[in-house]
Amino acid sequence: MKTIDIVKAYRIINDAKLTKMEDADKFKVIKATRQLKPVAASFDEFVKETQERLKPEGWDDMQKKARKWQEDGDKSTLTVEERREINRYFTDYNAKVEECVKEEAETEHELTYERLSEEAFGKFIASNDYDVRTIIELENILV
Repeated sequence: MKTIDIVKAYRIINDAKLTKMEDADKFKVIKATRQLKPVAASFDEFVKETQERLKPEGWDDMQKKARKWQEDGDKSTLTVEERREINRYFTDYNAKVEECVKEEAETEHELTYERLSEEAFGKFIASNDYDVRTIIELENILV
């Protein structure tokens, strides 16, 4: 399973309710979450460190300009060229962060937790209010 899928699943499952599930199935979800957590935490730390280390020169000044532009909105005194420069600056930064993180996000992990039955997964879903896309993602992780 890819790191990015584990991170998404962990964030959803960690906040999930288990109220309509049998105790044995609740335990399976908790054990699965315990295996997902270190991968998600490690990835989040990697992203945070990457963002910090890739900050280009003049970061604080550019942040101030961007914040002022956002606050002033249409009344901004920034020239069109200054606005383009701000957009370029942050677009380049985000692209570099994304490029660096991509390989880590695609890393495969083998997890060995016990999967839920279809019936247990149905009770898991009944305990929560998820959209169809989220249900499909979770089914791939938990069933």
